[in-house]
Amino acid sequence: MYYMNRSFTCTYNGITPYLVTDAEIESVDKKYRLKIRALWDTGTNKTVISRDIAKELSLESVDRGFLGTASGGTPSDTYKVNIYLPSGIEVNNIEVIDGAIKPHDILIGMDIITQGDFAISNFNGKTTFIFRKPSIGSFHYGTSTESGYKKFGRNDPCPCGSGRKHNICCGGH
Repeated sequence: MYYMNRSFTCTYNGITPYLVTDAEIESVDKKYRLKIRALWDTGTNKTVISRDIAKELSLESVDRGFLGTASGGTPSDTYKVNIYLPSGIEVNNIEVIDGAIKPHDILIGMDIITQGDFAISNFNGKTTFIFRKPSIGSFHYGTSTESGYKKFGRNDPCPCGSGRKHNICCGGH
């Protein structure tokens, strides 16, 4: 089976504690579709939608789940939906759980984040957030030393452990 790799990059002016993107959510029968704002949350294992969104999409519960929180948690309804992220990234027929998540419409959880590659940088006073699906490789940020980052010569072995020369592996352009 062939999968098309898709990715998006969001750059925020300034350092942000919140990663928010545009998205769309659709009932699996494709009758109802809404534009929403999605908060990406690595602290939740399952994607959460607001009860208002579930009502607007006329979703029918497929099961009951447990929405865990820092203060315990509550039993909640689960639903099947399609989610459309920036750059044409689709997550189809995923089970989400409802919860009180105001002011956001949806929390993108680890069930979606682990379907691809996710990276955050806070360089030069700006936050940059990248997501690609499916995963096509790992990120390598180099080897740090006490004085900063170690520089590698073009013919040095690559620090990723591939056994190849740095200039044709992670150091290649």
